[in-house]
Amino acid sequence: MIPGCTVPGFLDVVARLGASHPGITLHLSEGSASELQHGIRQRTLDVALTGYAGTLPADFAQHLVTDEQLHAFAPPGTELPKRPRLAQIQRHPVLCLAPGSGIRAAYDRSCAKLGLDARVDIEASSPLTLLGLAERGGDIAILPASTSTADSLVVTPISDATVHARLALIMPHERAAPAVRIVTDKLTAALAG
Repeated sequence: MIPGCTVPGFLDVVARLGASHPGITLHLSEGSASELQHGIRQRTLDVALTGYAGTLPADFAQHLVTDEQLHAFAPPGTELPKRPRLAQIQRHPVLCLAPGSGIRAAYDRSCAKLGLDARVDIEASSPLTLLGLAERGGDIAILPASTSTADSLVVTPISDATVHARLALIMPHERAAPAVRIVTDKLTAALAG
């Protein structure tokens, strides 16, 4: 799974799998989106919850969980319009996830489409770290709207961030072993909402 995963349906399946299917051994690991995709390609992972931007490579089967526009998370009083553009956001210190994440790829690609340098002043591997930093200063975190946030930040959509951040359950196209199919079916059902 991606670092700092807090997706309730995913966590529910992982937490309850031992009780519902004691014969299945689950090995859970965290990695960047690029590391998880590499693990699926190399067959060192059977299934992964990962982020990406744009289109997922055709060598993966997937169940799309979210498809979200990027938003600015800013402290109250930060001078931003109601629907800021990326160039307006970059007049402030920018906080974003590290390269290799779907959110960072969406930010980088959105900037590139506009001919902007995708400047990031502080990188972190967890959205919660970015939110905590934004709460403590005048910095703006770039994240999807669904990211958990304290009430102390103002969340606004970035009007010209046209590349969306996506979250998907990915796996190889080939038929999986029975235990992997059980886990994948449970995850797919839990993430359908």
